[in-house]
Amino acid sequence: MSNKIFYPLIGVLLTLEACSPAVNKRDVDNVRSDIKSMREVHGEQSVSIEEIKEQVRILSGRVEELEHRTSDQMEQVQRTVKQFSTRVPPPAGVPDDLLSRDEERTSGIRGEESAIFKDGLHFMRAGQFEDAVQSFDRFAQTNSTSALTDNALFWSGIANEKLGYYERALFKYGEIVEKFPNEDIAPDALFRLGEVFIKRGEDANAKVAFEKFQKDFPSHPRISEVHSRMASLKNKR
Repeated sequence: MSNKIFYPLIGVLLTLEACSPAVNKRDVDNVRSDIKSMREVHGEQSVSIEEIKEQVRILSGRVEELEHRTSDQMEQVQRTVKQFSTRVPPPAGVPDDLLSRDEERTSGIRGEESAIFKDGLHFMRAGQFEDAVQSFDRFAQTNSTSALTDNALFWSGIANEKLGYYERALFKYGEIVEKFPNEDIAPDALFRLGEVFIKRGEDANAKVAFEKFQKDFPSHPRISEVHSRMASLKNKR
C-alpha cells in the first residue's frame, strides 16, 4: 500500500485528538489500531513482492542453466551423428583416404566459410555431387587465399567428374597443377587429370600428364599406378 494512503489517516487521527472531549478515546485507539494493521499489511505485501522477485530470479537462472545444458547436449548429438556419417564409405570413384583426411583436418575449424567446405565433404560422402560442386565452387570463389582452396578445387573436380562433366573437371584439376603445384593435393590432381584425359580418349594428353607425374612426384604412393597407366598407353600403339 502506498504511503500516500497513510498521510490522510494520520491527519484524521490528529484531528480527532484535537477535537472536543466528546470524542471517545476508544474511537481514537481504534483508528490507531487500524493504521497499525494497515502498516503491517503493507509490510507483509512488500515482503511478499520481494519473495516473488527472488523466486523469479531463481527460476530464470534455472532456465538459463537448462538452455545451456540442452545446447551442449545438442552439440554432442551433432558430433556423434557426424562421426557416424564419416564412417559410411563414399561412392566408387571418390578417394576415401583423401576425403577422410580433409574431414579430419577440418573437424576442429569453426566459422561460416569452413562450414561451407564441410558441407561439401558431407555431400561428397553422400554422393550428392551437384550439391558438392555448389559448395566447393562457392568456397573457392570466396576464399582464394585459403589453405583449403586447392582442396575445394580438387573436390569440385571429383564431383564434376562423377557427374560426367569432364571438361569442368579438367579445368579444376588443371587450376591446381598450375596455381598450387607445391600443395599436398597437387599430385592427386595431376593423376586425376591423366585419368580424365583417358576417359575422353585423349591418350596423348594423358601421357603428358602421367610423364609429368613421374618426373615431379617419383616417390608418391600413386607412382605404381602411374607406371601402370603409362604401360597401358604404350601398348595401345
